[in-house]
Amino acid sequence: MQSSSSLFRASRPVFLLPLLLACWIASPAHAGQADDEQVTGSGGKLLRYSSSQVAVDLSEQERADLNRLRDQVFQQSSAAVLAAAAAELKTLGYGTVAVDPDFHLIEGQHDQALVSKGREILRGILKSKMGLPGKPDHKSTQALIVVKPLAADAGVKVRVRFRSTTWDSNGDSRTKTDTDAAMYEEFFSGLKKPCRAVRKAAADSAASIRAVVNICA
Repeated sequence: MQSSSSLFRASRPVFLLPLLLACWIASPAHAGQADDEQVTGSGGKLLRYSSSQVAVDLSEQERADLNRLRDQVFQQSSAAVLAAAAAELKTLGYGTVAVDPDFHLIEGQHDQALVSKGREILRGILKSKMGLPGKPDHKSTQALIVVKPLAADAGVKVRVRFRSTTWDSNGDSRTKTDTDAAMYEEFFSGLKKPCRAVRKAAADSAASIRAVVNICA
């Protein structure tokens, strides 16, 4: 007759199988993540017990592109450029814009839905009935702008960085610094308009002063 310890040793693989299966199901979804991805959360593989958050690093080429796109010099004062930059972000649809005049800093956030409300509801209904992969459904873009005064009469340098986070229908997110040239060109193009207006007003004012001086001379 087999002892109880012999029976336990014989049945041990049977007891271990559910435990091993549970560990595999709950193992991190990012086990095979790419080298340029930093995962700060994990949602599991088959059993969805949490959402995952992925931050994607820039490649060397993308860093070079960003360095080329992010800076421009303006001849106006820091206060004038800060005001113009904040106004331009609002023009571009940024609902939240915060200006820190002491540190010459602006932060803005633009939220947008990537699918219609009806499509989002339909997908939610289908997802409750069957397993569906996550699809991007909304996006948030953060703008960080720094205005650095240069040497006397040299103007200011404006540096901007756009960083976007996209969420899918499973609640997973993916964040990356934007290097799309069109985004930076659109911002700086809009920023130049009020800055040109300020420069023209200053030039007109200076011309008026010179005219008065000439008359009174």
